Amino acid sequence: MSKELQQIKKLRTSVRNALVNKANFLQLIPVTAIKLLKLTADEDSDIQDLSKVIETEPALATQILKTVNSSQFNFSRPINSVQRAVSILGFSNLRHTAIKLLFYNKLIARPTGQSFNLLYFWQHSLFVATLSREIAIKLNHPDPDILYTAGLLHDIGKLVLESHGKLSYSEFISTNANITNSTLNNELIFFGISHEQIGYITCLDLQLPEIITSVVANHNDDSDNPIEFKQENAIVSFANYLAGIQGLGSFSQELPSVLPKTVTDIIDIKNIEIESLFHHVDKEMQETSQFYSIQFPTLDQLRARLIETSIQYNYSKTQHLPIDTKDNTKPISLLSSLTIPHQSLNPEIFIPKTLRAIHDNFNVDRVFMLSMSSKNRSLRSQHCWPQNDPTSHLDQSLDINVDTLTGDLLTCLRTRHAAIISTREFKNRSLLNQIGVTEFIAIPILRNKRLCAILYADNKFSKTPLTTESLPQIAPIAKELGSALYNARCFELEKNRAEIDSLTGLSNKRMITDFLKNLFSNEEADLKRVSVGFLDIDHFKKLNDDCGHQLGDEALIIVADILRRLTRDGDFVGRYGGEEFIFILPDCTQTEAQQYAERIRAEIEAKGIKYKNKFKTNKLTASIGIAMYQSSYKNYSELIAIADKAMYQAKNGGRNNVSSIPINNKNNYKVVSINSAHHKRDNLEFALS
Repeated sequence: MSKELQQIKKLRTSVRNALVNKANFLQLIPVTAIKLLKLTADEDSDIQDLSKVIETEPALATQILKTVNSSQFNFSRPINSVQRAVSILGFSNLRHTAIKLLFYNKLIARPTGQSFNLLYFWQHSLFVATLSREIAIKLNHPDPDILYTAGLLHDIGKLVLESHGKLSYSEFISTNANITNSTLNNELIFFGISHEQIGYITCLDLQLPEIITSVVANHNDDSDNPIEFKQENAIVSFANYLAGIQGLGSFSQELPSVLPKTVTDIIDIKNIEIESLFHHVDKEMQETSQFYSIQFPTLDQLRARLIETSIQYNYSKTQHLPIDTKDNTKPISLLSSLTIPHQSLNPEIFIPKTLRAIHDNFNVDRVFMLSMSSKNRSLRSQHCWPQNDPTSHLDQSLDINVDTLTGDLLTCLRTRHAAIISTREFKNRSLLNQIGVTEFIAIPILRNKRLCAILYADNKFSKTPLTTESLPQIAPIAKELGSALYNARCFELEKNRAEIDSLTGLSNKRMITDFLKNLFSNEEADLKRVSVGFLDIDHFKKLNDDCGHQLGDEALIIVADILRRLTRDGDFVGRYGGEEFIFILPDCTQTEAQQYAERIRAEIEAKGIKYKNKFKTNKLTASIGIAMYQSSYKNYSELIAIADKAMYQAKNGGRNNVSSIPINNKNNYKVVSINSAHHKRDNLEFALS
């Protein structure tokens, strides 16, 4: 595998980790728009091709005619056909007008109100697109339209994150509202991937023209790395920079990007009349605003907002930050503490990381998260930092009875305000004596506006006094922690709904498919010991008809419980559908797979005998087919098909059987059938099918 393909594979993994599910990119970029973009790359395309594409989208054709007959073009006679509109306006003009209409309808014509304002983003994208096209014209680029489209799409990764991210781009903006680092660095910390990388994979998946893909991936690149389409990247990068210094970023708090030095190496800015550029762009933006009947923020408003943001940026740099005791001259950025809760949706990962960041940034001896236990009416230590450090003497069983609380901690819980609980208040002393400290910090953690935990910190060993100045700096971290806990809970619920079969509690068919897809993405050497078992309950329809659907469901639950109970760590079981189940054993021999399947078969048979009266003498048994991975299989579906075939072989052999169909070097099928009524464990019979 080439280095480039390895990097793409690694990026795809990062994209999967950042998104809730596989993004349906066609929800973001319409099919018709993709067809129009591909016409750009086809040297043989002509006006007739463009007309056909537009005519296949009636709503687009109507809007094109509306555009052509608007005051923007001011023709003396009305234009009534798409073909005539195309022939009059020309390939270039119609193509970029159509793409702009498609993207407006798909992306922007829906409610806004989140931190990531789609209208604001649309204005930024149009501004960059129009600037890119005008710069390309001034530089005599052979296809200025492709630069318009590249400019329109350069930040598409932000839309993917907003629509499909485990954490949305709106949440990123809210969390980073007062952070002054670069947007790309903040994205990498927050999402684990940047919008450029997300956009790059999106373009690859949609097979967009290479110029657009390159621009989306590299428009902020300031390195000397060799890339294709250097001039095109420089043009969009320069347009993006000019938009930023005009106060027109992709979201309102975004600071202007730094102009990459590579831009000035490629573009002779002295020969570009920037004043005329802005005049043309301002005019086109005004016409766009009138056509869509939307009110963009005026350039004066945008430039005023830019000044306010810049002032806030310079002001924040002068504020006091915690000092690292190892280097009294080096301020510690609070970025990591604020963003760590959003780097994962697993509390077992982000809570310890957050506690560690507080411990390191604020020089406290111990940090706990005390979770509310409604059952026991207590605050219990669920997480702490340092971890597993024998010198810290951490009390992992710290348990504070809420019903007996008095003093400042009770007030803290009621008012939900941060506080330092110290011996200065007499009512605090009993609690402090119980914990063995003279003071501690307590900051409520709210999950969806409900108190769920307390962030606790003390200096039990160093005896260093705690100061109230640290409270307003730690409080935002507690707020982000609460938000992350809420997101994790919502994600877990949605994940369960999407991945778990509601009746049996096993993974559903979708998760079986995802597991196998991921498994088959491994190298062949890692797949040689993979086996799949296909299980089908015998005579299930008759059992259902005789006993009713309620007892039929009970039979499914019994089988599911057996599968779950007999599964080893690393194995995977799921309900494929109806009375069919699948188990996946990533690391076993054929004999081990057969033995595992036989244990399942025997356990189901035993349960059926135990419950024979309940099932009205219907036997509860199952037929199981086993298939081992072979290098000839192109994808996971072939492995399932072979296991399915083996299962039918088991049924043909009298049911209540385990059958295996390996494939030998000569591609001949071999079948082994196991039935407890006819065969002993150590006397397996092999027969040709």
